[in-house]
Amino acid sequence: MPETLGGLGYICFAVAMTLARLTGDKVVRYFGRLKVVVAGSVIAALGLAMVIFIPAWHLSLIGYALVGAGCAGCANIVPVMFSVVGQQNIMP
Repeated sequence: MPETLGGLGYICFAVAMTLARLTGDKVVRYFGRLKVVVAGSVIAALGLAMVIFIPAWHLSLIGYALVGAGCAGCANIVPVMFSVVGQQNIMP
């Protein structure tokens, strides 16, 4: 990949994560916490595998976008876990 285009991976990641984070509450309500966390982790892992194992940089950008979207599952892990912790009654 040309050095001048090196930031595209981060842009793809950040845009996908932002979009997924903005829709995360609706997705969690529709599919449920566990499915979103598991699916997000799997999608992020698949995206990272694309980035690592596919040498074409054009496809790596898709991989970075999948990592970002999957991290929506990951990005939504934090709000999901915070809400679960806030709803528990065992520890004050």
